[in-house]
Amino acid sequence: MAELLRHPAVESLHYPTQEGCPPLEVESISALVCRSIPPDATGTLFVVPKPGAFFDTMYVPGRGTSHGTPYLYDRAVPLLVRAPGRVAAGAVVREPLPFSSFAHTAATLLGVPPPAGALPGADLTARRP
Repeated sequence: MAELLRHPAVESLHYPTQEGCPPLEVESISALVCRSIPPDATGTLFVVPKPGAFFDTMYVPGRGTSHGTPYLYDRAVPLLVRAPGRVAAGAVVREPLPFSSFAHTAATLLGVPPPAGALPGADLTARRP
């Protein structure tokens, strides 16, 4: 493992355990990696590349890409909401929001409750410009 850590594109290595992850407000690399690992992945090694580096064992050129790192530039995806009469026009949210904001916003627009077990998130229909 020391050899892998010496690679110029490797930031850190992570080994999943059955222990819980830190709360959502913790945004450390270790916390983000912990929350991205499937519960049954113990015994697996996860490699975090340095900013600007790319590592994806499943990547096939010409067949899409990946949001493959825990850094904000890789995990931030724009969300556009258009629902005339239900969402204020011109509202812009510049701060990062949890991915669960999509589920809460979609649930409100569809008139259904958020999915069972949904993590806390913003309902973007309540935002005003």
